[in-house]
Amino acid sequence: MSGYENQIDTLTRRYTELRKELNRFTCKLDHVDEQDIELYQDVCMLFATQLNRLRKECNASYSIDVCQENLDK
Repeated sequence: MSGYENQIDTLTRRYTELRKELNRFTCKLDHVDEQDIELYQDVCMLFATQLNRLRKECNASYSIDVCQENLDK
């Protein structure tokens, strides 16, 4: 695997992990106590912010087509 492929693979794996975690916490929002909902919302916002940062990083380093192909799996 070339350095290019390794970098996009690493970025894709991290993006996928963050998406899974965001989904997991989003699903928990329906079941948390009212006192904990703000904490879970904050965590979801942090995951979403990190996902946006990774997408921008991808778009800055690779073509939009490559990013869409790899990140939107």
